Amino acid sequence: MKVGLAMSTSIPTNLGVDASCVVGLPWSSDPTQPSFLDVVKGKLSNDLFTVDLRDKGIGMFNFGWIDDLAHTGSIAYAANKPNK
Repeated sequence: MKVGLAMSTSIPTNLGVDASCVVGLPWSSDPTQPSFLDVVKGKLSNDLFTVDLRDKGIGMFNFGWIDDLAHTGSIAYAANKPNK
């Protein structure tokens, strides 16, 4: 199965928000072209992903697990908007 992924190389300045770090992991609206999240949902150890973003540094995404060495304190969970 082919999955499309894309990364921005520039962000319009008229968005009205700080777009210094934009991440897009959308659900697909086209069943013939599943998104990355459509493909991995249900196939991970846990249906979650974590993001470690660093100013002027190397960040990391982990899909399906939490790196307990990468955080301190409590973890906040956010509900995902249902796929329509």
